[in-house]
Amino acid sequence: MNEDDKSFTSPQELLTLIKKQEQAKTHGKLKIFLGMVAGVGKTYAMLNEAHNLKRAGIDVVIGLVDPHERSETKKLIEGLPSIPLKEMEYRNSKFLELDIDEILIRRPKVVLVDELAHTNIIGSRHTKRYLDILEILDHGIDVLTCLNIQHLESLNDTINEITGMRVAETVPDSFLEAANEIIIIDLPPDELLKRLKEGKIYPSGNIDSALSNFFREGNLAALREIALRFLAEKVKLWLNDYKMLNKIPKVWKTGNTLLVGIFASPYSENLIRSTKRIASALNAKWYGVYVDNGSPMSDEEKKLLENNLNSVSAMGGEVITVKDDDVINGMIRVARQHQVNLIVVGKTKYTRGFVRFKESITERLFKESLEIDILAVSNDTVRNKISKIPKKTIGITTKQVAAGFIILAITSLLSYGASPYIGYRSIGFIFFLMTVLSAMFLRIEIVITMSILSGLIWDYFFIPPKFTLYISALEDWMMLILNLISAIIIGTLTARIKSKQKILESSQVITAELYHFTAIIAEAQDVQSMVSAAIQEINTIFNTKAGIFLKADALNYKIKLHSLSTINPDIKDEGIVLWVFENSKPAGRFTETLPSSPYYFVPIKTATGVLGIMAIDVRNLILLQHEEKILINNLCNQLAIGLYREQLTASLNEAKLSEETGRIYNTIMDCVSHELKTPLAIIQGASSALKEVEILNNVKAVTTLVNVIADGSDRMRYLVQNLLDMSRIEAGNIQLRKEPVSISELLSVSLSKLTQHEKTININIDEEQLIIEIDYVLMEQAVRNIINNAITHTPDGTIINIYAKQEYNKILITIEDNGAGLPIENPSKVFDKFYREHGKITGGIGIGLTISKSIIDLHGGTISASNRCDTHGAKFEIMLPIG
Repeated sequence: MNEDDKSFTSPQELLTLIKKQEQAKTHGKLKIFLGMVAGVGKTYAMLNEAHNLKRAGIDVVIGLVDPHERSETKKLIEGLPSIPLKEMEYRNSKFLELDIDEILIRRPKVVLVDELAHTNIIGSRHTKRYLDILEILDHGIDVLTCLNIQHLESLNDTINEITGMRVAETVPDSFLEAANEIIIIDLPPDELLKRLKEGKIYPSGNIDSALSNFFREGNLAALREIALRFLAEKVKLWLNDYKMLNKIPKVWKTGNTLLVGIFASPYSENLIRSTKRIASALNAKWYGVYVDNGSPMSDEEKKLLENNLNSVSAMGGEVITVKDDDVINGMIRVARQHQVNLIVVGKTKYTRGFVRFKESITERLFKESLEIDILAVSNDTVRNKISKIPKKTIGITTKQVAAGFIILAITSLLSYGASPYIGYRSIGFIFFLMTVLSAMFLRIEIVITMSILSGLIWDYFFIPPKFTLYISALEDWMMLILNLISAIIIGTLTARIKSKQKILESSQVITAELYHFTAIIAEAQDVQSMVSAAIQEINTIFNTKAGIFLKADALNYKIKLHSLSTINPDIKDEGIVLWVFENSKPAGRFTETLPSSPYYFVPIKTATGVLGIMAIDVRNLILLQHEEKILINNLCNQLAIGLYREQLTASLNEAKLSEETGRIYNTIMDCVSHELKTPLAIIQGASSALKEVEILNNVKAVTTLVNVIADGSDRMRYLVQNLLDMSRIEAGNIQLRKEPVSISELLSVSLSKLTQHEKTININIDEEQLIIEIDYVLMEQAVRNIINNAITHTPDGTIINIYAKQEYNKILITIEDNGAGLPIENPSKVFDKFYREHGKITGGIGIGLTISKSIIDLHGGTISASNRCDTHGAKFEIMLPIG
């Protein structure tokens, strides 16, 4: 790789590109048909593509295509194989969704999936259709899909401003960035409006509404421009990837992109304005680039640099900061990475007669930029207005100067003492060694000064004739000159190495901090841990306090300072927080918005909106540099990802809870309606019969009907009682009233309260007087529920056996039947609330055994369910403490 390649491709970008290529080998290819609005012909074009693929012998199927009642689209669907849609039920309504499993089983080469931005019905595998497509792509299947530009997440606010309508269904930009190909389906607004009026897009009843709202001609023109610009940017990114892979560092002038260098200079502001004007005239993107070469800066210079960087952002440019010991190399590298074709610089003005030993930045750019054009802008007008230019900080400290002179003095004294024994030429090498070693830790200016002084000392005190500056031998002259040249070369090289090392160390520190914080956020299980990590990280980096403001309620804009925060903002600061939340921009100190605040406020945001605000106490900082702001923004971005992940998890859990609640609600309604319907029908039938005169005169018939009504009433009361008991148990409102009770009496009363049945029940108690302390009313109900369960789930004529015996200080009650038995894989499921085997309604609403278990648990006992070993049927064992 040549030098140009190195300056063009960063290792991180190359690694990202290689990962993309490796992923492309195993993943399916994604092709998106993009349009400005509905009706431009996206689905039509996609179906045409499918027919072309089919004619070429490629296995292509329709996964989901919505023709929207358009006859042309319906005709194209014919002749293409399709996969049946999956029927989903939600709130008693049926919906058709993409069947991912069937697609994966069928494994076609290409599948068509329409309506990319669609939100799936609750209960689907994924919440969004683009997630369905990602899963299909992961299995190596190519996908063709369609999307309108207004559904792109990053354009949501822009579309709202243009059309006055907020698009609810959006697709993240990252999904489109992963696309292998995007085809723009373009149609002039007048042709689209003609299609709309002809009824080819919407039914006739919706045409007037569409024309007066979304389909206004101005809206369509704006959306068309947005779609075309988006595709142009996408093509540019693809071109950059191609050039990077093929090691083409030179800029191809396919469009206009500008760059201006940002320095700690009052002249930079004029260059920034000029670049902005040129970029506006060319309708081009532009960058402001600051190259940090490690040179020290005064506070005044830092402030000036920060103002210049803020000016770039304020004027719509993109700020890029890079670290490089050579400013020109850094600027050209950025220019090639971002395909910049024009660099704006200021004209260099020289004083007449002034001898220059070093090329200016402008001259070097003209020489080294090669294919990139350079535009020199005059600064004369600005130069006359500037009264004061900040002094450059050279970075030489008194300590370093003192160290240089001390080293030189000690070396000179030791050499003078050793001169009678080693000769003056050896002393010259000692001074040379001193210069080389000093270059390792002293600045180049001090090293060169030491080299010159050491040469003078060597000449005056050691070279014959001593105590004169005269040198007679040529080799002594050469030694002196070599010493000076070597000092300059070694000092320069060492300074560069130290500068690179400093830049590398600075980058490593930032990278390490970000990696550390990212790892903590990734592992954090809740918001509390994330906030704690963020505040700790700010304290570590800036040695200051911080606070995190989060939305107290997802449904409104109320925000609240998190309890782990270490700051104490006043009412005015809380007003700034609201401003940042609403405007999604930084505010406070070191900004142009409410700079009197002692805090620097940064929004914690994602593409979906602001999730919170980070407030940093910056009273102890003289200046917050641009790279420090970038670091804070990166920390906020990582925190935002973590918070958004928690939001998604909460939403998913809420959706699952809603789905489960709906399922339970439907189950309860099915069960309750069934259980109430039967006794009500019986009571109604018996009551109607009692109105008949013949029946009233028949005492036996009346008695039978009255008993039927009583049984039906008991059954309804039993059902209502179970529901009430379940509610009391879950609310924790049950208190036990224990008393001594005979097991024999408990079982007898439980049996007497059962409705009529055709079962034989045998009771076998080891001892006549087994006494236990229990809440008689509750335990009788618990036992009755279990016996009733056995009666309900066994055929007429079968036998139910009940055994009771004492085991140590406990009573064991066993209830066995010879019915169908319990679920083999997990018999204990019968204690789950609303459990019904295979979803069948077989009597009861599925809470009787749940109530029994809860009551037994309240008594400190246990209940188990299993299948009988000796024969078929179920066995329930209740173990209760005697006291």
